[in-house]
Amino acid sequence: MGGEWLSNRDLCEFNTQHCMTARDDSGMWIYEGAMSRKIIIVLSLLAVFLLAYFCIKINSPAIEDDLVARSEAALASEGIVSANVSTDGRELRLTGVVPTEEFRAQAGDTVRGVWGVRTVDNQLTVESMAATDVENYDLVVVYDGVSVLLEGYVPDEVTRSDIVKAAQSHLDTLNVIDKLSVLSGAPAGWGDLVKQAAIAHMGDYTDMTARFHNTELSISGHVASEDLHDQLQHYFSQSLKTPYSLTAFNVKVKPDAIHVAALDCQKLFNDLLSDQKIYFEVSRARIKSESDALISQLADVALKCPDTKIEIAGHTDSSGPRAMNQKLSEMRASAVVQRLVAENISADRLIAVGYGEMRPIADNKTDEGRSKNRRIEFNILGD
Repeated sequence: MGGEWLSNRDLCEFNTQHCMTARDDSGMWIYEGAMSRKIIIVLSLLAVFLLAYFCIKINSPAIEDDLVARSEAALASEGIVSANVSTDGRELRLTGVVPTEEFRAQAGDTVRGVWGVRTVDNQLTVESMAATDVENYDLVVVYDGVSVLLEGYVPDEVTRSDIVKAAQSHLDTLNVIDKLSVLSGAPAGWGDLVKQAAIAHMGDYTDMTARFHNTELSISGHVASEDLHDQLQHYFSQSLKTPYSLTAFNVKVKPDAIHVAALDCQKLFNDLLSDQKIYFEVSRARIKSESDALISQLADVALKCPDTKIEIAGHTDSSGPRAMNQKLSEMRASAVVQRLVAENISADRLIAVGYGEMRPIADNKTDEGRSKNRRIEFNILGD
């Protein structure tokens, strides 16, 4: 037994890092491989770490793609579509060109709010607003009465979208051909100028070409009357602000412009108002926004018979005091006249008249009848 003990002890003395010693009750040495257990634990932890590492590496692309997709969606919801998003783990980087410092800051704040983003490296640059950055910064708007062509440069996708939407909303049947290209270096206020100078007044022309060259604007085309010609010329002389200028206004009255006869014009008014009406707030002369489209259609008809005078007649039901109804009908007729003038109908052609409850067209004893009696009529007074 002693020899066995000595050989074991010698073994431990030779390789002590693999043994722990202690005496049992009989005084014999006991040896345990405690160090071997430590190695097993270390190897197990290393295996768990390696497994976690490879799982993260395998799934990392999918996680990063999801983070980029959610960040791009958040930017798009704020109208920021020119920023490029890349990621390294949970660290996002923004690159690209934005129109203003406000857009740059907003983009950074937006992606910081995306769940899972740890840090944001905002490398977006603000485009230069100087007209001299591009030698020829041009855009053309061509309107033929049915469709419109937009071709040239805009500083960013936001401006492009605004211009296209403005054209699409101008006329219900308008066909918009978008050939705009994004290029930095636009003069300040470029998009607003295009919308205000060309798009907003497009319906006043029978045909029109507006050319924007750096800070210079030229307009050519035709209108249906001298009144429209003078109104448009006055508008440009008053509305263009430095550094923009109108270099040419070659707009003429179309010699073969078709003027609708007075009776035909009256029929068009009647047809529009037979199944539609101008709505006002209760007991007030404020026109509701739901009637905007109808008023624009009525203005278009008025432009087709420019030599006529038009009575805008206001009517009410019999509810309430007669004097109050009379005053309300006059105020509502005047409100419609003001809206038509804003649609480029000459105020000299329009006469506001209130008839109160004096000319009912239905029974005031029923809700349906009272609703029909509350109305605005357009009456042609003569050629």
